[in-house]
Amino acid sequence: MRERKNIIGENLLKAVAVLAFLAMGVTAYLVYLHYEPSASSVCEINAQFNCDIVNKSQWSYIDLGGFELPVAVLGFLYYLCAFVLSIGLIRDWEYHRIHHWLTTKRVLRILTVMTVIGVFFTLHLTYIEAFVLYTFCLFCVIQQLLILGILSLLIAAEVKHVKANREKVKLF
Repeated sequence: MRERKNIIGENLLKAVAVLAFLAMGVTAYLVYLHYEPSASSVCEINAQFNCDIVNKSQWSYIDLGGFELPVAVLGFLYYLCAFVLSIGLIRDWEYHRIHHWLTTKRVLRILTVMTVIGVFFTLHLTYIEAFVLYTFCLFCVIQQLLILGILSLLIAAEVKHVKANREKVKLF
């Protein structure tokens, strides 16, 4: 059991869990700001940094036919999944009991792919902030940094996992 944790990089996964937990707080606050009727003075710094413009724009939600789902909710759900999966990897949850296909390696890969998709979505929203709205949301920028940190840690965990498997193969 302990050997599997070291192969993936327990400390890397702990850092992923911490960053995901922090990002859950940031995205929960962004959901709150989206629904708050009045402007928030905390994030309205100047013309270049104004969360209210970004968080209440037409790009801050997905229209589901009468219901507007804030993109911050999608972020929160991603970070919740990242947090739970990383904790599961740290604690050696037996994912194969859910489905035989779910190995530790595949769960790590799923988490990495989810994060890559999240980074591309974040880059799209950053493009809109920079070149359409001409203003940035401070909490969105914090979230962007957190997801980039998570991706970096997951890539390091993937590399560590691949190297450990190569060393195992050389032993035989």
